[in-house]
Amino acid sequence: MTPGHPAQRPLASRLVLAAIALWLGVLLVSGLTAAVAFPTLKPLSPHLPAYAATADHWKIAAGAIANRVFTLAGWAQCALAALAMFALAAHLSRALRGWLNTTRLLLTLAAALLQGYLSLLLVPRMNRTLSAFMDAARAADPQADTLRKAFDADHPLASNLISALAAVLFLSLIFWVLPDPQASRNANATTA
Repeated sequence: MTPGHPAQRPLASRLVLAAIALWLGVLLVSGLTAAVAFPTLKPLSPHLPAYAATADHWKIAAGAIANRVFTLAGWAQCALAALAMFALAAHLSRALRGWLNTTRLLLTLAAALLQGYLSLLLVPRMNRTLSAFMDAARAADPQADTLRKAFDADHPLASNLISALAAVLFLSLIFWVLPDPQASRNANATTA
Protein backbone atom coordinates (compact mmCIF):
# COMPACT_ATOMS: atom_id res chain seq x y z
CA MET A 1 0.00 0.00 0.00
CA THR A 2 1.32 3.44 -0.85
CA PRO A 3 0.91 6.32 1.60
CA GLY A 4 -2.19 8.40 0.95
CA HIS A 5 -4.05 5.63 -0.89
CA PRO A 6 -6.81 3.68 0.80
CA ALA A 7 -6.36 -0.04 1.29
CA GLN A 8 -8.00 -2.22 -1.33
CA ARG A 9 -11.18 -3.88 -0.12
CA PRO A 10 -11.07 -7.60 0.49
CA LEU A 11 -12.80 -9.71 -2.16
CA ALA A 12 -15.62 -10.73 0.22
CA SER A 13 -16.39 -7.08 0.95
CA ARG A 14 -16.46 -6.25 -2.76
CA LEU A 15 -18.77 -9.21 -3.44
CA VAL A 16 -21.24 -8.11 -0.75
CA LEU A 17 -21.20 -4.56 -2.11
CA ALA A 18 -21.78 -5.77 -5.68
CA ALA A 19 -24.55 -8.19 -4.66
CA ILE A 20 -26.38 -5.51 -2.68
CA ALA A 21 -26.06 -2.95 -5.48
CA LEU A 22 -27.40 -5.43 -8.05
CA TRP A 23 -30.12 -6.61 -5.66
CA LEU A 24 -31.31 -3.05 -5.15
CA GLY A 25 -31.14 -2.41 -8.90
CA VAL A 26 -33.25 -5.46 -9.73
CA LEU A 27 -35.79 -4.49 -7.07
CA LEU A 28 -36.07 -0.92 -8.37
CA VAL A 29 -36.33 -1.93 -12.03
CA SER A 30 -39.09 -4.45 -11.30
CA GLY A 31 -41.02 -1.81 -9.38
CA LEU A 32 -40.48 0.64 -12.22
CA THR A 33 -41.91 -1.89 -14.66
CA ALA A 34 -45.17 -2.06 -12.69
CA ALA A 35 -45.20 1.71 -12.25
CA VAL A 36 -45.00 2.11 -16.03
CA ALA A 37 -47.19 -0.81 -17.17
CA PHE A 38 -50.37 0.06 -15.26
CA PRO A 39 -50.69 3.75 -16.19
CA THR A 40 -49.58 3.02 -19.77
CA LEU A 41 -52.19 0.33 -20.38
CA LYS A 42 -55.12 2.08 -18.66
CA PRO A 43 -55.74 4.77 -21.32
CA LEU A 44 -55.19 2.23 -24.09
CA SER A 45 -58.25 0.31 -22.86
CA PRO A 46 -57.14 -3.07 -24.18
CA HIS A 47 -59.74 -5.73 -24.81
CA LEU A 48 -58.80 -9.28 -23.87
CA PRO A 49 -61.26 -11.72 -25.45
CA ALA A 50 -60.27 -14.52 -23.05
CA TYR A 51 -61.46 -12.32 -20.17
CA ALA A 52 -64.58 -10.91 -21.83
CA ALA A 53 -66.74 -11.39 -18.72
CA THR A 54 -64.32 -9.39 -16.54
CA ALA A 55 -63.96 -5.63 -16.35
CA ASP A 56 -60.70 -3.68 -16.24
CA HIS A 57 -58.81 -5.59 -18.91
CA TRP A 58 -56.01 -3.06 -18.62
CA LYS A 59 -55.37 -4.25 -15.04
CA ILE A 60 -55.24 -7.86 -16.16
CA ALA A 61 -52.84 -7.07 -19.01
CA ALA A 62 -50.58 -4.86 -16.90
CA GLY A 63 -50.74 -7.32 -14.03
CA ALA A 64 -49.68 -10.19 -16.29
CA ILE A 65 -46.65 -8.20 -17.43
CA ALA A 66 -45.76 -7.00 -13.93
CA ASN A 67 -46.20 -10.49 -12.47
CA ARG A 68 -43.81 -11.98 -15.02
CA VAL A 69 -41.20 -9.29 -14.27
CA PHE A 70 -41.68 -9.68 -10.50
CA THR A 71 -41.27 -13.46 -10.80
CA LEU A 72 -38.01 -13.18 -12.74
CA ALA A 73 -36.79 -10.38 -10.47
CA GLY A 74 -37.70 -12.44 -7.40
CA TRP A 75 -35.46 -15.30 -8.54
CA ALA A 76 -32.61 -12.87 -9.22
CA GLN A 77 -33.10 -11.16 -5.86
CA CYS A 78 -32.99 -14.50 -4.02
CA ALA A 79 -29.75 -15.43 -5.80
CA LEU A 80 -28.23 -12.03 -5.01
CA ALA A 81 -29.38 -12.25 -1.39
CA ALA A 82 -27.71 -15.67 -1.09
CA LEU A 83 -24.51 -14.31 -2.66
CA ALA A 84 -24.56 -11.34 -0.28
CA MET A 85 -25.04 -13.62 2.74
CA PHE A 86 -22.23 -16.02 1.74
CA ALA A 87 -19.86 -13.15 1.03
CA LEU A 88 -20.93 -11.47 4.29
CA ALA A 89 -20.03 -14.63 6.20
CA ALA A 90 -16.61 -14.68 4.53
CA HIS A 91 -16.13 -10.97 5.25
CA LEU A 92 -17.12 -11.31 8.89
CA SER A 93 -14.77 -14.24 9.40
CA ARG A 94 -11.98 -11.68 8.88
CA ALA A 95 -13.51 -8.44 10.20
CA LEU A 96 -16.09 -8.92 12.92
CA ARG A 97 -15.14 -5.95 15.05
CA GLY A 98 -16.37 -2.39 14.97
CA TRP A 99 -19.59 -0.48 14.67
CA LEU A 100 -19.37 -0.36 10.88
CA ASN A 101 -19.26 -4.13 10.41
CA THR A 102 -21.99 -4.58 13.02
CA THR A 103 -24.19 -2.11 11.13
CA ARG A 104 -23.38 -3.81 7.83
CA LEU A 105 -24.26 -7.19 9.32
CA LEU A 106 -27.57 -5.99 10.78
CA LEU A 107 -28.69 -4.21 7.61
CA THR A 108 -27.73 -7.09 5.33
CA LEU A 109 -29.50 -9.57 7.61
CA ALA A 110 -32.59 -7.34 7.73
CA ALA A 111 -32.65 -7.20 3.92
CA ALA A 112 -32.26 -10.99 3.69
CA LEU A 113 -35.10 -11.53 6.18
CA LEU A 114 -37.40 -9.17 4.28
CA GLN A 115 -36.50 -10.88 1.02
CA GLY A 116 -37.09 -14.26 2.60
CA TYR A 117 -40.53 -13.32 3.88
CA LEU A 118 -41.50 -11.88 0.52
CA SER A 119 -40.10 -14.74 -1.56
CA LEU A 120 -41.08 -17.68 0.62
CA LEU A 121 -44.40 -16.62 2.15
CA LEU A 122 -46.16 -13.53 0.80
CA VAL A 123 -45.39 -13.66 -2.92
CA PRO A 124 -46.22 -17.36 -3.33
CA ARG A 125 -49.57 -16.77 -1.61
CA MET A 126 -50.27 -13.77 -3.84
CA ASN A 127 -49.23 -15.76 -6.94
CA ARG A 128 -51.61 -18.59 -6.04
CA THR A 129 -54.42 -16.08 -5.56
CA LEU A 130 -53.56 -14.29 -8.80
CA SER A 131 -53.43 -17.55 -10.74
CA ALA A 132 -56.79 -18.62 -9.30
CA PHE A 133 -58.22 -15.20 -10.18
CA MET A 134 -56.96 -15.41 -13.76
CA ASP A 135 -58.47 -18.89 -14.17
CA ALA A 136 -61.77 -17.81 -12.62
CA ALA A 137 -61.91 -14.62 -14.70
CA ARG A 138 -61.20 -16.56 -17.90
CA ALA A 139 -64.01 -19.03 -17.03
CA ALA A 140 -66.42 -16.21 -16.02
CA ASP A 141 -66.57 -17.81 -12.55
CA PRO A 142 -68.31 -15.60 -9.95
CA GLN A 143 -65.41 -16.39 -7.56
CA ALA A 144 -63.17 -14.11 -9.65
CA ASP A 145 -64.26 -11.00 -7.76
CA THR A 146 -63.58 -12.62 -4.38
CA LEU A 147 -60.15 -13.74 -5.55
CA ARG A 148 -59.33 -10.28 -6.88
CA LYS A 149 -60.27 -8.79 -3.49
CA ALA A 150 -58.06 -11.34 -1.71
CA PHE A 151 -55.13 -10.38 -3.96
CA ASP A 152 -55.85 -6.67 -3.48
CA ALA A 153 -55.90 -7.18 0.30
CA ASP A 154 -52.29 -8.47 0.24
CA HIS A 155 -51.06 -5.80 -2.17
CA PRO A 156 -50.52 -2.96 0.39
CA LEU A 157 -48.45 -5.26 2.61
CA ALA A 158 -46.37 -6.36 -0.37
CA SER A 159 -45.84 -2.74 -1.46
CA ASN A 160 -44.82 -1.70 2.05
CA LEU A 161 -42.41 -4.61 2.43
CA ILE A 162 -40.86 -3.93 -0.98
CA SER A 163 -40.43 -0.26 -0.03
CA ALA A 164 -38.88 -1.29 3.29
CA LEU A 165 -36.55 -3.71 1.49
CA ALA A 166 -35.47 -0.96 -0.91
CA ALA A 167 -34.77 1.40 2.00
CA VAL A 168 -32.79 -1.23 3.92
CA LEU A 169 -30.80 -2.17 0.81
CA PHE A 170 -30.06 1.50 0.12
CA LEU A 171 -28.84 2.04 3.70
CA SER A 172 -26.85 -1.17 3.52
CA LEU A 173 -25.27 -0.02 0.28
CA ILE A 174 -24.23 3.26 1.91
CA PHE A 175 -22.58 1.43 4.81
CA TRP A 176 -20.83 -1.02 2.49
CA VAL A 177 -19.44 1.85 0.41
CA LEU A 178 -17.88 3.49 3.49
CA PRO A 179 -14.22 2.64 3.96
CA ASP A 180 -13.57 0.33 6.89
CA PRO A 181 -11.57 2.28 9.50
CA GLN A 182 -10.38 -1.01 11.03
CA ALA A 183 -8.88 -2.10 7.68
CA SER A 184 -7.20 1.29 7.26
CA ARG A 185 -5.65 1.05 10.73
CA ASN A 186 -4.45 -2.49 10.03
CA ALA A 187 -2.96 -1.46 6.68
CA ASN A 188 -1.21 1.54 8.23
CA ALA A 189 0.17 -0.63 11.03
CA THR A 190 1.70 -3.10 8.55
CA THR A 191 3.36 -0.37 6.48
CA ALA A 192 4.79 1.46 9.48
